[in-house]
Amino acid sequence: MQVNTAATIAACPKASTITCHGDADEQPSQRGATMDDTDLDDLILSFVDDGWRKTLDIIEQTLRACAADGLDPGARMIGNRIAALVEDGQLEAVGEGFDWRTASVRLTPTPAE
Repeated sequence: MQVNTAATIAACPKASTITCHGDADEQPSQRGATMDDTDLDDLILSFVDDGWRKTLDIIEQTLRACAADGLDPGARMIGNRIAALVEDGQLEAVGEGFDWRTASVRLTPTPAE
């Protein structure tokens, strides 16, 4: 599978499941394997800590982990879920807009008590 790194992440749809498919522009495959948003979010968050990381690196790691389980949600869906995690306040992002080639993310710091 080839990741289209020139694409920018669009506004995040609030999908309830992620269906396996190939490249971000392809239609879902007929394999029927699905993963819900919560599972994908948990997987994404497992690759993020309190240090800044390039979004593209997290997308790549998530794609590889999904592939190991026979799933392929596509880079765009993973990018959309990262954008949703930023919007939800679970992740912080820096960079020019939210272009996955230049943005970096980290876990949102918890306030000190």
